[in-house]
Amino acid sequence: MLAIRLEFTMDEFFKKGGVTTFTDRMAGVLGIHKADLKVVSVYEGSTIVDFMVMNREEADEQVDFDDVKSIFTSFVNTVSETFMGTGILGAIFKEEIVFGDPFGGATEAKNDYSDLIERFI
Repeated sequence: MLAIRLEFTMDEFFKKGGVTTFTDRMAGVLGIHKADLKVVSVYEGSTIVDFMVMNREEADEQVDFDDVKSIFTSFVNTVSETFMGTGILGAIFKEEIVFGDPFGGATEAKNDYSDLIERFI
């Protein structure tokens, strides 16, 4: 499971295209097909997006999860511009914090998707 905390409200997130725009842009950042990225939840805390990267059975190429982690970590730590028109406040890859404050001061994620992590990653 991956998560990213963005510096805008839920209303602003959906005005900027919501899940569709997020999926398109994050897939582009990660260099994967957008069908390999699934948004699991979006919730307030500025705006936190939980998502998964997975391999589709019909895909010609399988996703390299080590590459995804490296690219995602590098992106959130070095992006000099905003993502979807806002700043990145924090990010997680699996259960590891890779940037900032992903939960806005909370000590753990709002959702526990460990069963999904085991199945897909």
